[in-house]
Amino acid sequence: MYCNCDDPTWSNFFKFFTKWGVKLGIREVHFTNYANGKREFKQLTLFDLDDLVDSAEDDKKGTAHHWIYTPATNKTIKRELKGNGDFASEECVAILEKCDIVITNPPFSIFNDFLALLIKHKKQYLIISDDNKLSNVDIFPLVKDNKLWLGYTRVKKFLQPDGSYAVFGNKCWYTNLQVSYRKQPIILHPQDLSQFKKYDNFDAIEILKRTATTAVDKF
Repeated sequence: MYCNCDDPTWSNFFKFFTKWGVKLGIREVHFTNYANGKREFKQLTLFDLDDLVDSAEDDKKGTAHHWIYTPATNKTIKRELKGNGDFASEECVAILEKCDIVITNPPFSIFNDFLALLIKHKKQYLIISDDNKLSNVDIFPLVKDNKLWLGYTRVKKFLQPDGSYAVFGNKCWYTNLQVSYRKQPIILHPQDLSQFKKYDNFDAIEILKRTATTAVDKF
């Protein structure tokens, strides 16, 4: 596993893998963080990090690190990266190439670039972003070609560095991992599709949200 946008000193992904890594049969989990010297670091007391407590001071200096967590031994190895920890940097891509699955909460503003990197290196992933990305010109073709779909749940709360929660209503999981709901058949009722308007800039029709009074109700 690779969490390439996560600092274990405040990432709940780290907390999850320390709790469930053995049961899930995970051999290693790698974490890398982006160095941000302007950030005021406030370490969260989410879990015991006896061997990582010095990371708070490191982050104040704006340094990036690579952690390797081994669930079987519950041990974490940490080393400082040469660069700034950018997920697209040469040393982070080298880690990416060795891992099977990427799980993280990438920066929403550069989500397209992040996803493109995972696709380029043919990785499986489970990542968080805005649900309006589905209609993006770079993302929708992946959905259409059956290469990307949504996970099971929506992400509604994000734990902040100050211990508070930020609440959202438009965040979801994007993945190419197999999920059982995709194997359930969809029963469609054929009808005349000429009644629906076609987009000017894309080869698709718009089927409005069904209501009890519209012909679309049969869908």
